[in-house]
Amino acid sequence: MKTLSLVFLIACTSAPSTPTWQADVQPIIAANCIRCHGATPAYGAPQSFRLDVLEDSTNDPVTGLPIHGARTMYYRIMERVDDGSMPPELPLVGDAVDVIDNWAALAKPSDVINGFAVPPDPGGERAGNHAPTFSLAQGAAGGVTYAIDDADHDLVDGQLQVGGVVVARGMRSGWGTVHVDLSNVPQAAGATPVDLVLNDGVPHVTAGVFTVDVSANPVTPVAIGFDFPKSLDVIGKTGPLSSNAISFCSDGQALTGDVFMIDAAGTKTKLNNLALAIADCPNATTIDAEFQAFKNTITAPLSTWRIEIDVADARKTIVTSPPFRISRADAAPATSTVEQIFADTCGECHKTCGAYPATLPYDFNKAAGGSKCGQYFGFADANLPGMIYERVIVREDMPPAWWPTQLTTDQRNAIKDWILGGANP
Repeated sequence: MKTLSLVFLIACTSAPSTPTWQADVQPIIAANCIRCHGATPAYGAPQSFRLDVLEDSTNDPVTGLPIHGARTMYYRIMERVDDGSMPPELPLVGDAVDVIDNWAALAKPSDVINGFAVPPDPGGERAGNHAPTFSLAQGAAGGVTYAIDDADHDLVDGQLQVGGVVVARGMRSGWGTVHVDLSNVPQAAGATPVDLVLNDGVPHVTAGVFTVDVSANPVTPVAIGFDFPKSLDVIGKTGPLSSNAISFCSDGQALTGDVFMIDAAGTKTKLNNLALAIADCPNATTIDAEFQAFKNTITAPLSTWRIEIDVADARKTIVTSPPFRISRADAAPATSTVEQIFADTCGECHKTCGAYPATLPYDFNKAAGGSKCGQYFGFADANLPGMIYERVIVREDMPPAWWPTQLTTDQRNAIKDWILGGANP
């Protein structure tokens, strides 16, 4: 007589209780996430964050908003791997999920970004880690062509510095070219060393990888800032502009220059001869009246513009503002026409203390924000209408393709009309 033996296998995990980014978390991200959520998003992934770097990086050149790194996105990463919805085709299993959960559990109140706890900065590198290698194909003040390699196949992010001032960023594994911006580097005599910082989970600093000549820079570098317009502000025909709607400030240096409006095709229209002699930004010179007059000449329903200043000194510096949009809508729909649309399609993720608490402090269930669970913004606050226009109308990547509740054409048009009409409360 034969007997049947049943063997019960009890699952266990070998995931470390205190995982670190480089040794434990980064390999999972590299193998499963960065094809879509890398420096260049793919397959409908949002551009507001990237998971191939740990920390937040410079602002998105289109939206003007920070591009968040994996440490700030920890909560959402944990949610999506726990419910199996990410990665979409082959969800994580076993120890990989436990590693993410244990890493997220390290978040504590003393580690805060945007008012919310985040996992601590790991510090230290794994045993046997190889530092990334860097080779220079061409280096000059205008640009640097390079190659970065890593024997461990780690994700690598890098930047160049001169005297502690970052002059180029966004370098990564493989071949690439970056522009070197010396405008904020104080004057130096002759050749000045450029230092390299490569981060494969921990920073590695190499001093003097090449030199640049910054002797031509003034002691106080020219710097002009734009207080307004912010990136992608949508200025409604029916919405008034403040008295300092567009202003410029320089760092204590008297400047003169021509101001131009530049449309999406690159056509330049001279706006004004502007004399700048400002010590600091609070005393900035404004061109509100000039801009108001120019805005009234635009006939298109919506136009994308930049402001450019050609500084009339020996350096012929060109300074360009972030992009923004000017609306010429005749109607001004009330916020009530779109509030239910935002609540139904966006409010589940974009909510107070909700799915994105550390990185996207918005509550699209409300038009105006508040301070519960840290400061958050409603869909009609600050620059949110401009960002919504970019994501919902221009890119059409929000809601993301995987989200079950999608906007209809009529709903997108309602949002578009509301924004073009001035996003009136």
